[in-house]
Amino acid sequence: MQSILQFLPLVLVLCMYAAFVRLAARITKASGVGWSRAFQFSALILVLSVLVRAASLYVGEAPMPLAVPLGVAVHLALGSWFFRNRAMAADGQVVGWSGGAKLTAVALGLLFLVMAALFGLLSALLPTMQP
Repeated sequence: MQSILQFLPLVLVLCMYAAFVRLAARITKASGVGWSRAFQFSALILVLSVLVRAASLYVGEAPMPLAVPLGVAVHLALGSWFFRNRAMAADGQVVGWSGGAKLTAVALGLLFLVMAALFGLLSALLPTMQP
């Protein structure tokens, strides 16, 4: 039972990011991004993140000022590639590389927004929880 619970954070991240991708598709008015495509892209990002983290344990971690922009760039490149011919614009045409990047950027922005709100809430609550 304990081993199953260890995967709960990964499953929650997968579901939450898939929801962000779906919401980003609605915001950018891209059709063809159903739950299956959103979960496929989320799983691709999750697997890549786990592999990079595992590799960084052996090779060493990159400095934060380099790691964050590089991670965002790789994320946008993968999103552009994944959604270039899978998502459709409002006029019925495929969104292409730029539309895929736009959809991914909105999803990543939603992720950063929620992450900043959670960190702000956590930092506001932690001083009140001191023993």
